[in-house]
Amino acid sequence: MRSPSCLVLLFALLALLSCARAEEAALICDTCLSLMDNALNDLLSIIEKVGVSGSCEKVCELLPNQYEMEACFVICEYFGITEFQKILGELNPSPVSICMALTACPFNPALGGHFSSVVVSPTKGPQGATFNIEATYILNATSGTANTVLEISPPAGSPLGESKIIIGQAAGPAKIAASVQTMPQQGQTFPPGVYQVIVAVCEGQCGGTHHNEYTVAQGKSSFTITE
Repeated sequence: MRSPSCLVLLFALLALLSCARAEEAALICDTCLSLMDNALNDLLSIIEKVGVSGSCEKVCELLPNQYEMEACFVICEYFGITEFQKILGELNPSPVSICMALTACPFNPALGGHFSSVVVSPTKGPQGATFNIEATYILNATSGTANTVLEISPPAGSPLGESKIIIGQAAGPAKIAASVQTMPQQGQTFPPGVYQVIVAVCEGQCGGTHHNEYTVAQGKSSFTITE
């Protein structure tokens, strides 16, 4: 049984879900994303065992730690166990898509934008050199839950890069920046050749296939590691 202080916290969080300012909305979204990133497989397994007749408490109390239990209970109670189960099943395995469908994370169905520049400096250098990448993109409106991706494809071997979730990215210009140090190391040898640089901004998860995930803009450049 939940303690009185715990229940007070839960009801306060439920109030935030129904009437959230920008900072509070971002916190709610972060909480949902963290829950789905860490506990989605556990939740799906629990729901399969408990079945549709289960309650939010019966489902959430079976998660392995207290934080996940409380976050699950708040989100599940707000949307109802039936809708919660339905969305998790339909949108697995995309935490971003699930949280947008639950309206725990914002969604803009018509976000537009473009990359105004993708610059790599230097464009050519020896193995071991550091290449600085800076891409500028411009959004025509405030994003819902955006995802920025920078991916580097070597002439041989696995791609490398980074991905970032941005909640409520304001309209106007923004940057994606990274420095790539090409000293050979375990897992990445940085052989000579041309390295393709691809940058993207998406609503929802880049590369996602659900109805609330799409690419807003994409840009590209390259650099060369010499012999």
